[in-house]
Parts: sequence; structure tokens; C-alpha cells
Amino acid sequence: MSTSDIVVQDHERPPERGSNRRPRPGDDNPNPRAPKFGCILVGLLGAFFIGIAINVVLSGLRHYDNLANFTQPAALELPEDRGTEAELLTIRERVELFRKTALAGKDPAELSLSAKDLNILIANDAYLADVRETVFFEKIDDDGLIHAQISRPMAKVLPWKPRRYLNGKMTLKIEAAPGQVFLRVVDIEVPNGNFDAKILAAWQTQDELDPYKNDEDFEDVIKTIQSATHGEGQITFSTAHPEIEDGK
Repeated sequence: MSTSDIVVQDHERPPERGSNRRPRPGDDNPNPRAPKFGCILVGLLGAFFIGIAINVVLSGLRHYDNLANFTQPAALELPEDRGTEAELLTIRERVELFRKTALAGKDPAELSLSAKDLNILIANDAYLADVRETVFFEKIDDDGLIHAQISRPMAKVLPWKPRRYLNGKMTLKIEAAPGQVFLRVVDIEVPNGNFDAKILAAWQTQDELDPYKNDEDFEDVIKTIQSATHGEGQITFSTAHPEIEDGK
């Protein structure tokens, strides 16, 4: 194709008034008005949002493929320990006594919980129903590391793709300071050993107790806690101030 075929010649240009394109044979009006700016804007926005939608889908597909590297298509059936009625009653009484004493603020309060205690509470209490069948605590080491089996449902990235599940082992640790308690992820192990390092790093900065801190009663109790110690397979929360413990 020659230059003369694609360059508009001077005598072929449309009249300047009331038109923005060259008249074509068969046009009812050889000098139509220019399209409104709004129509152009809508067209551009439409193209823009279509581009965003395509990008979101492609990003979702990439994210889903990444999830598939360390997750499974089905949940893992975890053990469950409902305990006996006497065990459940004893644990609930200890938790309630700690809560009341801590909120009263007159006397120091202590609460010790083992992995078994946590499992019994999760299996029976509606308050913890959202984590039921997603975690089973195995033990608490002398160094305070909490070991658990997990089968956590991942967020659905794409509506037409099935949900993925993070099945494996999780290590957690309690961090406590006066008036503050955090539950942090230390490590995650999956069957194929390829858990995403970036996701682990992000997870380690989160507080696993955060969803429960929206409960004012739960948050008020946490504000009374001064320390969390470990030993004999338990985590022990205390409201005693350090100077009281030191006899000062």
C-alpha cells in the first residue's frame, strides 16, 4: 500500500464546520454532528473495566495455580476430642473463674490450658465453632511452641473453581505483654513440603486471636493479663503484676 492510499489529501478533507470525519457515499447527512463526549467517555470506561475484569480473572487464575502447589481439593478429617462431661465442666469452671477474677481486679488470677483442654473447648463451645474441624492441637512443648494438625479452608479465588484446603502441620506460639496477648504462626508444614515462603512470612505477622478481639468481654480479659508462661504441656496466663510475683 502506497502513502497516497493512507494519507488523506487536502481536497478530500471534510468541511471544518459541524463535522469530524470525511463524508462517505450514501450518508444521509454528509456533515453529521460530532459524537458527544459522554459517549466516548462511557466507551473508554467500558473498555477500562473490561480490562480490569480480565486482569482480575488472570490474577485469580495465577493465584489459584499457586494455591494448588501447597493445598488440596478436599478437607482433611481431623481427630476430635469432646472429652467427658466432667472434663468439660471442670475446664469451663476454670475459665469462668479466671474471667470473673480477672475482671474484678482485686486478686491475681491464673489460667492454665493444655492442648487437650483446647481441643475439648473447640469441640463443645459454640463460641469456637468457626475453628471446629480446622485445627487439632497435639501438644505444647516446654519451649512454648504449640503444635497442631490443620485443615483450613482457603478463600475462594474464583467462583467456578472448587475451594482448596491447607492440610498439614502448624506451629504457633503465644506472645504476651502487660495487657496484650497474641497468637502467632511460627511455621507451616504441608505434605509436599512446598509451602509458599511469602505467604508464610505474611501469616507470621498476623494475630490468630484477632477475630475474637471484636468481643468486648474477651478483649477486657486480655487487658488484665500480664504474662503467659509455659511448662508441663500447658500455657499459663496470669494477671499478677511482675512486682507482686517478685514480692515487691
